Amino acid sequence: MVAVIDQIASSNHLLIAGYQMLRNPGSSVYALYLQANEKPMRHTCAFYLCLLCNLAAGQSGNQLLLSKEKEMFTAICTGNKALAEQLFASDYITINADGKLQSRAEAMRDFGKFKGSTFRLSGQQIRNYGNTAVITGKAQFYFSQFPVAAVFYTEIWVYDNNSWLFSGWQGTMTGGPSWYPMIFTSAVTLLLLITTMAIRKKWRKFNNTAV
Repeated sequence: MVAVIDQIASSNHLLIAGYQMLRNPGSSVYALYLQANEKPMRHTCAFYLCLLCNLAAGQSGNQLLLSKEKEMFTAICTGNKALAEQLFASDYITINADGKLQSRAEAMRDFGKFKGSTFRLSGQQIRNYGNTAVITGKAQFYFSQFPVAAVFYTEIWVYDNNSWLFSGWQGTMTGGPSWYPMIFTSAVTLLLLITTMAIRKKWRKFNNTAV
C-alpha cells in the first residue's frame, strides 16, 4: 500500500489524492500517506499547493471557455463567417431549437441568417472532462432591442491544437417573451374588428341597392 501511495505522489494522481485529503483529513488515505513519508508536513503542503494551482488553472480555463463562447455567439449574430470557421470544429454538429440537424458544412452554408441580432447569456455552467468541456446556459436573442427568442442550450467544446473548438450545440426553445400573447390577442382582435366593419359596409351597400 505504501508503494502505491508513493506512486500516486509521483504522478498526476497527486491532485486526486490531495483532494481526498482536503475532503477528509482523517481518512485512511491521509494516514497511509503520512506513514509513507518522513516529512509529512512538507508533502502535505505540496498537496495543498498543487491543489490550489489546479483550482486556479481551472478557473482560468473556464474564463477562457466563456470568452470563446462569447466569440462564437458574436460571430453568429454579426455574420462573421471567417471567425466562425476558426471556432467551429471539423466534426461540429448542431441540433437547433427548431429540431433541425446540421453538420458543419450545412451550418456554414446557412451562416448569416442571424446577422443583425444581439444576444444575452445567463446561467452558464461548465463541466470539464479532460480535453472536453460541456457548457449549459440560457441565451436570449434580440432584433432591434426586441426579444425574439429564448433558448436553453448545451454546448460541447474540445481542446485541440492548443485551442478550444466549438464541437456541438443543442438548443431548446423556452417560449416567446411574456408579452407576445398580448400582441397576438391584439392582432386577432384588430383583424376581427376590420372583418366586422367590412361585412357591415357590404351589408349596408346591399340594402341600399335593394331599396
